[in-house]
Amino acid sequence: MSRAPCSPPTWHVPPGPETITLQLKLITPMFGGGYETRCVDPLMPIRPAAIRGHLRFWWRATAGAQYTTPGALFDAEEAIWGSMEKPGKVRIGVEDVKYDDPVIWARFERNPRYPSKYKALATQLIPQWPRYALHPFQGRLKKPGFDIEIEPDRALESCAMVVKLHYAPAHGLAIELENTINAWICLGGVGARTRRGCGSLMAETGGLPDGGQRISASQGTPVTLLSGTRYVLGAPMDSAVSAWKTAVETYAAFRQMRYPGHPPMPGRSKWPEPDSIRRIENRPSYAHPPGHSVQCGFPRADLGLPIVFHFKDQGDPDEHTLQAASQGATRLASPVITKAIAMPNGKYRPLVAVLQAPHAWELGDLDLNGTPVIRAWIELSPTDRAACDPLNGQDVRSAVLEYARQRWNSKVQVLP
Repeated sequence: MSRAPCSPPTWHVPPGPETITLQLKLITPMFGGGYETRCVDPLMPIRPAAIRGHLRFWWRATAGAQYTTPGALFDAEEAIWGSMEKPGKVRIGVEDVKYDDPVIWARFERNPRYPSKYKALATQLIPQWPRYALHPFQGRLKKPGFDIEIEPDRALESCAMVVKLHYAPAHGLAIELENTINAWICLGGVGARTRRGCGSLMAETGGLPDGGQRISASQGTPVTLLSGTRYVLGAPMDSAVSAWKTAVETYAAFRQMRYPGHPPMPGRSKWPEPDSIRRIENRPSYAHPPGHSVQCGFPRADLGLPIVFHFKDQGDPDEHTLQAASQGATRLASPVITKAIAMPNGKYRPLVAVLQAPHAWELGDLDLNGTPVIRAWIELSPTDRAACDPLNGQDVRSAVLEYARQRWNSKVQVLP
C-alpha cells in the first residue's frame, strides 16, 4: 500500500548556491539505508546522509587520483563533502519521496521432517530476485534450529525521489560533481549491497547522462578508480530485475564452478581453495582427498574479503575465514560490480564490471584462521593459473570478465 512521504529534517542551503536536481527511481530492491544496519527505515527510507556516503566513494573513484598523498585526498574530500568537524561545499536534500511498504522477500518455515525445527535456509518468496546477492539479508537461526535469532530483512521494492545537490561555486567543482553523479547512478545505488546490484537507480528526468563515457581520472595513486574499469554488457531485457538476476547469477556461476558430480550431489570445486585448506590443516575427508594440482592457492581473495569457507563432510576441516591481517581492517571491498543498467530506450542490460582497485596481496599477508596466506598463493604463478580451470591462464579479475563475455556472447570494454 502506498504511504505518505516523510519530510526530511530542516536544513539550510548555503548562500548563493548552484543546484543539480535529479529525479530518481529504484529499479532493483533496496535493503538497508536506514539508521539501523541492513534495515529499511519505514518513516525515512532515503536519507541525505546515506546518499552523501555513496557520493563520497564515487567522488574518490572519479577525482581521487589527482591527489598524490592520502592527506591531500582527505583534505579535498573534506572540503567538498564535509566532516564531523566542518561542513563541506555540497548540501544534499531529498524531496518528494514516494514509496510502498517494505516487502517480505523470505521467511523461515518449519522442516516437515522435524516439525520442531526450522529449515536451515529461509524460503525465498520472490523467486525473481537472485539469492546469491541477498545472503546478508536472509536472517539467522539459533543453533540447532529450534528458534529464529534474526528474521530475514525486508526490502523497499518501489521508490521515487527528487535529490538536490546545492553547492557553492568553485573552480572545477561542477564537472567533478557531474562525474560523481554519473558514476553513482550508472554503477552504484542506495542502501546496502549496491555492488551486487541492490538499490540500483535510474534518472527519470532532469538528470545527467547515465553513461560512463565522460567519467575519467588520471592514474598515479593506489585508490579505486573508475578510469580503466573493464566491463561486459549482456543483451537488452525488458525487466531490470531480470537483467540484475542475469548479472548476479553469471558471477555466482563463475565463483562456484564445479566439476560434474553424481546427482543429486554436486561435483568437486574447480577452485584450489578447499584442497589448499585441507593440505594446510592436514584434515582431508575420506571422500575428498586433496587432488587439485595447485598445491596452495587462494585466487578468489582478489575478488574481495573476507571469504568464509564452510566444509560439510565429516573429517573435513572446520569453517575457515580468509581476511586481511591488519588490526581493525580485515576487509577488502570487492572490485566486481554486478547489476542492471538502465538504457535510454527503456531496456535494461546486465553488467559485470571490474573496477581499477588495489589487489589483495597489496594488503600484505592475509590471515586464514591464524595461518599466513602469502602473495604467491593469491596472485598465482603462470603455471598455477594455467592449472586452475576457471582462470584458464589469466588473473582472476580478467577471468571473470572473460567468463561473462563468453556466456553473453559479448565483448570486454574499458572506460576511458
